[in-house]
Amino acid sequence: MKKKQAGQWSPYGDQIFSYRSDVEEELPAPGDRAAWLARGGVYADEDEGTPGDPANTGQPSPTRKLCPSTVIMVEQQAQDQMYARHVRWAEMNAIGEIEDDPNWGEAVQRLVRCVTDHGTVILTGMGKIGYVCQRVASTMSSVGIPAIFLHPGEAVHGDLGFVRAEDIVLACSNSGKTEEVLTVVQRITDKQIIVCVGDTESPLAQLGLMLTFGKHREPDPLNVAPSASIAAMSAVLDALTFCVQGHLNFTMEDYAHNHHAGYLGRKARGEEK
Repeated sequence: MKKKQAGQWSPYGDQIFSYRSDVEEELPAPGDRAAWLARGGVYADEDEGTPGDPANTGQPSPTRKLCPSTVIMVEQQAQDQMYARHVRWAEMNAIGEIEDDPNWGEAVQRLVRCVTDHGTVILTGMGKIGYVCQRVASTMSSVGIPAIFLHPGEAVHGDLGFVRAEDIVLACSNSGKTEEVLTVVQRITDKQIIVCVGDTESPLAQLGLMLTFGKHREPDPLNVAPSASIAAMSAVLDALTFCVQGHLNFTMEDYAHNHHAGYLGRKARGEEK
């Protein structure tokens, strides 16, 4: 057996595992038929490339060995599994690193007052962060917190007129420097604003009651595609949603009313286990 040490060659480039220097993967020696088969490889005839060991004896034929192409294929599969674990670990770790926020209680109370005053929570964010905001607005609405998503681009072309005095704008950005989001927030500084950012020193962080999900290295090979940061932000916004829900005396009957269709609707009405 040989060890595939973090940082060695992989199909994704030399730096693929530089983020987790502790990652090790046991790879079988090229001649270890049983170990490679356990990883999904096939033993093949050296000349014809047909599957070996037709009698399923568990022992390779003396004239058969693992094809070089199969070795490469199986090693790449092992690398893919390693990388999948790396991504899952990075996202779980990002959530686990989130610290208790000193502004948490105030943010929850502001949102509760918004709901009791018949206001709306207006989430805004750009790009992939914006898609998360859309999902969270949907979740909030389903659990008794009236919420919508306001696209930053549309906001500055007239949709800012939707924002009322009793509403709260929840503006989200990983960098806190997203120009479209800053433009929106800077034009409604007379309204209640909560910001959810990764960078606590960013311009957006200074424009409202700040919640943070921290700064995280992304697990993609280039460290640019939001993944770990998205997971962390989603966890913070979900926690915020359910904390507010807990103050609203929201019942299963209420949920069944809001979410009437589908499996969850039937479950809320007691028609599904």
